[in-house]
Amino acid sequence: MKETQYPNIFYYKTFNKFFIRKLNMNNRPIDNNINHIIQNTDGIINELGIIKKNKLLQFKGCKYLLYDLLGQNKNIYKIFTNGYFINIYLSPRNYHRIHISYNGFLLKMIYIPGKSFPVNNIFSENLRNLFILNERVIFLFKISFGFMIKILIGT
Repeated sequence: MKETQYPNIFYYKTFNKFFIRKLNMNNRPIDNNINHIIQNTDGIINELGIIKKNKLLQFKGCKYLLYDLLGQNKNIYKIFTNGYFINIYLSPRNYHRIHISYNGFLLKMIYIPGKSFPVNNIFSENLRNLFILNERVIFLFKISFGFMIKILIGT
């Protein structure tokens, strides 16, 4: 809590307000070296890797079709077929604001309705297609060296 603008827990009237709390940016300086990768949110990296031609992503040992994860959006799917991915798990205690690590602008936002299953280890490892079943929002960005998507999966 000492990293937040308002470290007194009683300042936050709702759980949602606590989730989206603002940080005191003096406590977290941003590295401006363009050759460094900046973690753009709090959380634990569960998986990272290459998106294979066979359209499969692997999250926590489970495989997902990229096409389905993107809500069967052919245009976005074509852009990322041979790209890279990173899966970051945010626990309830983590800061829940998501930032973009590169200069760019938002091209498209797609809302996909779904369930609200927890994405903790127990559910992620035992519920097939969890990320496809859950509600999610896809953000497509144009950045200085191509395109990037962020997929926020609800719980």
